[in-house]
Formats: sequence, C-alpha cells, structure tokens
Amino acid sequence: MKTKSLLFICTFIVSLSGCNRKEKPVIIKPLNTEGNVTMVTNDDVTERSYKFSDIPLTFMFSDSTASYVLYGSTRKEVSDIFYSREMAEKNAPNLAAHYTIDRNSFINEPDRNTLMEADQITAGNNKYVLCSFDKQRFSIGPLNHYYYYLIDITNEDDIAAIAFTSLAEEGEYMPKIYSKNGRICVDLTYYSHLKAGDYTTETTVVTQDGNGNWVME
Repeated sequence: MKTKSLLFICTFIVSLSGCNRKEKPVIIKPLNTEGNVTMVTNDDVTERSYKFSDIPLTFMFSDSTASYVLYGSTRKEVSDIFYSREMAEKNAPNLAAHYTIDRNSFINEPDRNTLMEADQITAGNNKYVLCSFDKQRFSIGPLNHYYYYLIDITNEDDIAAIAFTSLAEEGEYMPKIYSKNGRICVDLTYYSHLKAGDYTTETTVVTQDGNGNWVME
C-alpha cells in the first residue's frame, strides 16, 4: 500500500512538472556577413547576389529576371514568399490595409537590397535563418524600414520561407526573436497611424502553426 501511494505521489509530481515546463530558450548564432558572404553586382548594378559559404544559402536580386532565394537545391521566388493579405487581415488589419504598398516596396528595386545582418536560429527542434536587408530609401516617418527573409531549414529538402517588412530604430537590424511551443516567433512592427509629427505603431507576430505553415498572431 505504501509503495502504491509513493508511486502515485511521484507520478503526480512528474505530471505537474511536465505541465509547468518552461519554453526552451531560442539559440541565435550570428552568421559572419563579413568574410562568408560574396556580393556580386554587374556594371549597371541591376543585379546583386549574396552567397554564404558556411550555409548553402544564396540570394539573387535582379530587376530584369525573377529574384529568388536558394537554399541547397530548393529555390523560392521572392514574389511567392511575401506574406499574404489574408495572413494579416485576422490579427493585423492595419497592416492588411496597406498590403499593396508594403508588397510593392518589398518587390520593387530588388537590386538595391543591401544585407545588414544574418542569424542562424534554433527554436525547439527547428532551425531557421533570418536575414535583414536595407534598400537605403528615404524613410516615411521616424523609423527605418527593413526587409526580412525568414527561412525554416529544419528539412533542407523542403524549406519554408516567408518575407516581410518591419520598422526599427536606426542600427537595430533584427526584430525581437523568441519561441512559442517550439516554433519561432518574430515581431513585425508597422505604422498604425502616421501624420506629420505624430505616429503610433502596432506589432504582430510572424510564426508557424502546428503544420509548419506561416501565420500571423
């Protein structure tokens, strides 16, 4: 009887500890964008590529052909991975309202993309790469507009990628990164109101659902 009681108490304690398990911290490893990235431009600066030597990742930006991201043998065209309006409508209606402007800003003048920072990220059992770019345009409002590519490389033969823009202070090239249920969460900040001398921002979260599909929360 005592043995059974002890076993019950131990099982109860273990189950409690399982319910209160803390989320594993996100591990962020900055990629060396100095020596491990090759940038190539042509004479007219209409094409620009970045190739990493420590991971099989290449960005090709061109104003004459389709710009794309290549990881291993998997190619994703930039125009296909930008977040959808439907993604934003549910949890970020003010972002969805400016979707066309946001998408055009991202897709137009691709050859102006300048790599600012790149991180390799581990969240739970999943691995990601997050890269930020600046097109060095004049900013409307006090915050800078940066361009992001978030790539799930957990399965190198079947990567999942999403692209989006986000606002940040000068020199802050990466947004807040954390994890939820073993999946990566990245804050996306945008203007919800902007007039001369007056602005407010809102933040939505770029993450994945249980099936690995990109969503906003």
